Amino acid sequence: NLSRKAEPRRAEYMNNQILVVTPINDGEAVQIAKILKDKNVKTLITKQGWGASWDNLEPEIKKEIEELKNKNFKIFGVELQGSAPEGVENIDHHRYDGDDRTNEFSSLEQVAKLVGHRLSLFEEFISANDKGFIPAMLALAKTKNLSEKETQKLIEKVRLQDRAAQGITPEQERIAEKAIQEAEVSDLLTVVHMSHSKTATVCDRLYGGYKNLLVISDDGEVNFFGSREVIKKLSNLVKGSWSGGDFEHNNGFWGGYPQDLDVEKEVKKLLGV
Repeated sequence: NLSRKAEPRRAEYMNNQILVVTPINDGEAVQIAKILKDKNVKTLITKQGWGASWDNLEPEIKKEIEELKNKNFKIFGVELQGSAPEGVENIDHHRYDGDDRTNEFSSLEQVAKLVGHRLSLFEEFISANDKGFIPAMLALAKTKNLSEKETQKLIEKVRLQDRAAQGITPEQERIAEKAIQEAEVSDLLTVVHMSHSKTATVCDRLYGGYKNLLVISDDGEVNFFGSREVIKKLSNLVKGSWSGGDFEHNNGFWGGYPQDLDVEKEVKKLLGV
């Protein structure tokens, strides 16, 4: 049994009777779309970025979902927030506001099981990255007895694909470098103020150099990486926020658009900074 919670049932469905709706908004989603194409699974790609939802699907996709439901297709949506249409299953492993979809298996692993695909080593690293970022990839490398050189090469390849899928530009990379230089750093917390919210530009550069990281962006998005307790508190305080990651090892993440909360002040209070 692949999963304890809401794991898509593969068994009786032939791939030509499956429809998968997915965004391509990170490295994991890119690989999912590639696998579905290789397996000739009917796939509808929504152009939504992070925070993709069922409600904001393009009208033509919503129409095709209804048409294929009437043709007895089994329909799945990959990491789409909100309520799925009746009879449609979510493939996910994140926790959203009021909607706990946590799963020990990544969306990539769930899709692979659904369509009968065996993950390559690179895909295993993508899955680990999506569940627990670089620490999870390092842990996976140990189980595979990979050399330091092989490990670093795979991590760089995975992170590059992830950042490219997010549409990160050279200018955004430069902005992140400058923001890091001006960061407020203490033993317990690093605070970065930045104009954009492409947090991978910060997290990748600072990996291993902080206990907790708070990225505050001018576009209104705020992201936190680190303490499980802080993430729980922020999830309760900010409606519509999202979270996930390796909570057991304090490598979780949280993000949202707080309207009436000074997140920096709240995080510092929670951490005793």
